Amino acid sequence: MKGFILTESYNLYEQQGDYFIAWFQSKPTIEDLIKIDDIGEYQAKHILSNEGRIKDENSWYNLEEVESTN
Repeated sequence: MKGFILTESYNLYEQQGDYFIAWFQSKPTIEDLIKIDDIGEYQAKHILSNEGRIKDENSWYNLEEVESTN
């Protein structure tokens, strides 16, 4: 089974790992991402394009497709 995991990364010299934000059974839509706190339409589009950081912000989101090993 495949799914998508949304994580948030912080620019703290790799002192923290990625933080789990949400799991989606299928690739999320812009509307799905906007439902998450602090994610606007522009940022949702950026997340879906998998481009990482937008500028030099201290945190950013990563969307990764994963496959279950079960």
